[in-house]
Amino acid sequence: MNQKKSYCIFPEFRGKGWGIAMLVLGEAAAEQSGLSGLIGEVIPENSSSCAIFVKLGYDAEVFSDRIRYKKTL
Repeated sequence: MNQKKSYCIFPEFRGKGWGIAMLVLGEAAAEQSGLSGLIGEVIPENSSSCAIFVKLGYDAEVFSDRIRYKKTL
């Protein structure tokens, strides 16, 4: 079953590590729930989100309008 979730950090809280923290906690919760992997999609202009996925070991697949990041848990 595919479940789509998203997150957004308010501008005043960006650059403080919250994106990484939320994704790490999300990975742990997904793994505890028995999920085998995660997929995140980001617009190419959102370099901060792209950097988080790369830092956390996601593989990138580039499309014309988005980058899809995948990670096996």
